[in-house]
Amino acid sequence: MPMNLKFITNQKEAFAVFNPDAKDLLRLNLMYHMVFPIIMIFVQAYLWGDTKDPKINIIYTLGSFGGNYLGYLINAFLLRKISIKPLFYIGLILSVLPMVLIVYFVEVNISSIVWYGLLFGIGTGMYYSCRNFLSYLVTNEESRNFFAGMEQFIIIISNFITPFLFGFVII
Repeated sequence: MPMNLKFITNQKEAFAVFNPDAKDLLRLNLMYHMVFPIIMIFVQAYLWGDTKDPKINIIYTLGSFGGNYLGYLINAFLLRKISIKPLFYIGLILSVLPMVLIVYFVEVNISSIVWYGLLFGIGTGMYYSCRNFLSYLVTNEESRNFFAGMEQFIIIISNFITPFLFGFVII
């Protein structure tokens, strides 16, 4: 058996150790991380094309970084009162909502971009904190490191392949 096929067979067998919830979470993470770079590229390109001002892109990015921390804090407080499932989906929606709002409803200026960057960051922070907690809940001690490795593999490959394919399609 060629080495590549043996490797793939071994990975399939190792993947079988996950329960259905863990497999579903990995699939959802794959979908999210295939779309996430497209959202980032699209928003940055739209802001640049609309304003030709690098400060706007920088402010949006800084707002999203600040919002990321706020998302973790907000999620920590909300998890005490609300189930994790709705918070997870709210995080997903808030990650996409600013892109739609920027394109359709907003005049691009510094104050609006700060708020939309914060909103995007809050959604991303909520998504990642829920994802981390769900990863803990759906794995056991024996499979947790492998699960985390699979998540990181998905993130790295998606962050490489998606922008490449998206750029190829645009050109």
